[in-house]
Amino acid sequence: MVVYPNPARDFVTIEFNAQKATDYRLRITDMSGRIAFSQESASDESLNRIQVPSGTLAAGIYMVTLEIDGTQQMTRLMVE
Repeated sequence: MVVYPNPARDFVTIEFNAQKATDYRLRITDMSGRIAFSQESASDESLNRIQVPSGTLAAGIYMVTLEIDGTQQMTRLMVE
């Protein structure tokens, strides 16, 4: 999973590769665990790209969590 730009201002792009078409769950949470953004959808086989408007998020540090095919990936995101 790749998250950019980081730090983000107006939007953030999340890219990930899927080995097969399957469901995924994406969450952006603040450092206290509150969900700021959540999306569940189906991925395509190959590269997937999701754009999230980060302008609605308060400035701070967030955790981006992607659950797909029984695995979970996490990374930090800073919003200015």
